[in-house]
Formats: sequence, structure tokens, C-alpha cells
Amino acid sequence: MLHVDQVSLEFLNRKILEAVELRLSPGQIVGLVGPNGAGKTTLMRVIMGLISPQRGYVYISGTPVDRQSRVQIAYVPDEAFFYDDLSGSEFLHFTLELIYHHRVKQLPKEIASLAQQLRIEEVLDQRIYSYSLGTKRKLAILLALVKQPKYLILDEPFNGLDPESVRHIKKFLRIFAGSGCGVLVSTHQLDLMETLATHVTLLHQGHVVAVGDMASYVSGNYTSLESAFLSIIDREVKAEA
Repeated sequence: MLHVDQVSLEFLNRKILEAVELRLSPGQIVGLVGPNGAGKTTLMRVIMGLISPQRGYVYISGTPVDRQSRVQIAYVPDEAFFYDDLSGSEFLHFTLELIYHHRVKQLPKEIASLAQQLRIEEVLDQRIYSYSLGTKRKLAILLALVKQPKYLILDEPFNGLDPESVRHIKKFLRIFAGSGCGVLVSTHQLDLMETLATHVTLLHQGHVVAVGDMASYVSGNYTSLESAFLSIIDREVKAEA
């Protein structure tokens, strides 16, 4: 299990994250949702060790995450960096050689299989500058998986994508989670999250205001994840007034 335990972060006397708790178990797809500025991207960067919190820890299987154990976590940012003049295949080889410190003549079978699942195997020999946004996003996911992580974190992976690319990525994430890995996804597109996530954590102004499985958000007092989201945020805003 990946466990974010009471993580807090302040900057210029402003609370960015406040005692945040989050759990991601193998096989789960956890949706991280919240308004702009809620702290979703910051939390992901804390998990990846890109930002150090003032308080709290991140654990994997009960042990604090360090540089060695963090290789179990892969991160796909909202805007991934590529050398656009390289082909997708060349960039994959470049990444693999950086990781393994030796020349890679052929893409491993696992990577080739993932490329097929993501529906980008036919364009890997084309220059990255010719890729659509959806193809670049798929390549970013493929690059994140070259070290075969147990947990995959994606920041707004569906932004600007056409319906077909969204469908392919959602299908792939379900397969990845079904293989016993954990997926953490942030997005503003609540309708997509409702059909993808098994669990949802709702952030508002840096603290967790709701946690539960998807069924708890689309039953009872709520008709959809969107109605739950709006109701909970409205309640929080009124409480702060």
C-alpha cells in the first residue's frame, strides 16, 4: 500500500496541504478531485519527492519512501517533456539507456506489449513533433512504465484529449490496475472519473474533505460524482464563511 500520512506543507504562511491522508492499494484506481488550487498537483509532487513537506511522511508497505523504494512509483505530469526531434522509439531507447546505463538495441518485450495496449506501436518510428496530444500523453504513460512500477500517478491525463484517446487510456489504466498495481489520477472531468475510479479522495483548500469508494458518491443523497462534489464543496465554503 502507498500511504500518505498526515502530510502538511506551508509556503509564505499559507497552508498548501494540511494533515493530508491518502491510501492507494494494489488494484485500486483512486481519483483525486478538487477545485483549482486545492493542492492536487502539489500532493503528487510530495509523493514523488519533488517537494519536501514540513510534516508527515509517505510510506510504501509501512516503510518511509526513500530514493530506492520510490522507483516503485511512476509519475506522469500534466505536461511531459520530450525531445520532439526524436522518434518515439528513439526517445524510449534514450530513456532506457539512462536507466540501465548501457546501450539498448531492442525494446524489451514488456515495453512493446505496453505500446500495443496503448495503441501507439505504429507511430513509434515517427518524430514526436508530429504526434497529437493524445499520442504524446500515451507515450508519457509508456515512458513512466519502463521500470515496471507498482504505482502509477497521473496529473490531469485527460486534458485536451479526443474521446478515442480517452477511451484507450481508461481501458489501459483498468488493465494496469487489474494486474495488481495502484493508480492515482487527478482530473477536473468528474464524468470520466465516475466511470474509471474505484475510490475518490476530495481535496479542498489543502485538506481532505471526503474519502470513499465510488458507490458512496453515486448513491443515497447524491445522483452522481458531480453532484456529490458540488454539495460537499458548497458545505465546506459555507462552513468557512
